[in-house]
Amino acid sequence: ENLEHIEILFSGLFFGNQEELKKIQKNVLEKINEDEWDNIRKTIMKNEINLSKAVKRMNINEKEMEKLKQYVILLRVPPSYGEMFEILGRRVGKD
Repeated sequence: ENLEHIEILFSGLFFGNQEELKKIQKNVLEKINEDEWDNIRKTIMKNEINLSKAVKRMNINEKEMEKLKQYVILLRVPPSYGEMFEILGRRVGKD
């Protein structure tokens, strides 16, 4: 019902009933549109690529930093709106 900080449903670790989480995720996707989903993805992306402390500690140059950001995005940011529906459609009720 409250869509503030809804990105937490699609990122990070979750300890609990995975099947229930998938149902909630699917319900949220049904209530939002593609633009809203893109905003959720952008929020997750922004949070995931905030690597400034690591860069300072490890002396990472700009070119290496850009590569790291791309790797993080590929591994940690949810797929597109349509792909999420497809994935959740396959997963809900099957695990």
